[in-house]
Amino acid sequence: MWRTEEGPRVLRGAEWALFQAGPEATWEWVELSYGDPTASLVDTPAFDSLQYGQKLAMLALVGRALRDEDVPEPELTAFSEGTVAAIYRHIVHNIEIEIEEPSEDNEGAPVERAEAPSDRNWRRLALEAYREPETRGAGELSEPRARSAAPGEAAGSPVSEDEDPAPEGDEDDMEWHPPVLDSAVVEDWEYLVDGLAHRVLWDDEDFDVTYLKDLDPEVASRRRAILDIPDNYYIAVAPDPTDEQLDEIRRTLRELCGRPEPPEPRLVGMIVDLHHDLHVGPCEPGEIEGEHEGPLVVVAEATESSDFDCTYEEWARHFREEARRAGEAHAGRPADFSAVPGPEWADQVDRAGVTGLPIKLEHGCWIEQIVERWVVRDRDGDLLEDPLENCWSGEGLVDDLRSVSYATPRVALGAYLWCREMAADRQARHEDAMRLLGLDGDAGQ
Repeated sequence: MWRTEEGPRVLRGAEWALFQAGPEATWEWVELSYGDPTASLVDTPAFDSLQYGQKLAMLALVGRALRDEDVPEPELTAFSEGTVAAIYRHIVHNIEIEIEEPSEDNEGAPVERAEAPSDRNWRRLALEAYREPETRGAGELSEPRARSAAPGEAAGSPVSEDEDPAPEGDEDDMEWHPPVLDSAVVEDWEYLVDGLAHRVLWDDEDFDVTYLKDLDPEVASRRRAILDIPDNYYIAVAPDPTDEQLDEIRRTLRELCGRPEPPEPRLVGMIVDLHHDLHVGPCEPGEIEGEHEGPLVVVAEATESSDFDCTYEEWARHFREEARRAGEAHAGRPADFSAVPGPEWADQVDRAGVTGLPIKLEHGCWIEQIVERWVVRDRDGDLLEDPLENCWSGEGLVDDLRSVSYATPRVALGAYLWCREMAADRQARHEDAMRLLGLDGDAGQ
């Protein structure tokens, strides 16, 4: 249940059909912008300020509240109302796209349930929601005020606060009419959707979480009282879900949006060719039985949708024998990594051994001392776990620190230098393999 200015309610019928499309489209927008929050801005400061997981959590929270009568009313905050506002603004954004890039569906029969948000007829959904008779009479939009169009203006434009209304007594001029289905006037559709949002939201504002933040506490308190704003409205904290909680949040969003649960990924066999740095597959388990021979060919499992560099047939025809021969000749890691560094490293190694200070390496890597042992870290702080495979792991994922540490800075440096040499040779072989397969040298990386 959601608390509106006219009392608690949920959305039903055409109103829900439109709103349901909004969170789904906004969800897609947020997912596509993962890693770059600025790519999913919707011009609603409260929502735009949230992190990736927080945005998904708030979409699920407001979606459940506006759909399910049994869900307790969430606290109205800048984040919760800002999320609702963001959804309606994203609906307007999709109407703009629909107008700019018309599809056959926009001119054809009503779309009962499109496969994806981009396939929906957004103007039809908005118009049907406006005509929904359940609230505010027959879909009346009472705010902001409207007037008839002046010469050269589009019909349906709202009156601004600074403009004079139409002459008194001319009620026809005061009446606002919704746009026709194929109208390409974005302002009319924006006005219509804003009116639908006003049925849910208490105010027409930007939901800026920085509002009142820098004011003197007493001044801010008095202003909140004057504006009838709850004390917690602008300072409430949005949920910050864990990865496990995000899985449940996505399930909630799929349920709200009418999406089926994705099927469990099918596991298939895979060969990892460490000599050519190739991921080979998908393979049936019986097909690659017995391929795990030597240190450079590993049989593993992967999901069917994984990115593979080549098929098993291609690998067997072009690369298997070379990988096996390399494995037979492979002596593993050097018996003594301390013999790897050349004389040019002597001063840095000796200084680190005496002072315990780190050794700076290329690519943002460094060597440092931890509990009388020495480790190699990359620019992200991950630890060099396996020099042969160029494998780095987060410190929290390493069970035994001794397995990734070395007795002296010289040994640690030797492990790093040998790792870099192996990685460079492997990259060169990989690029040669990709060219042989007719693919780009960076494929699969």
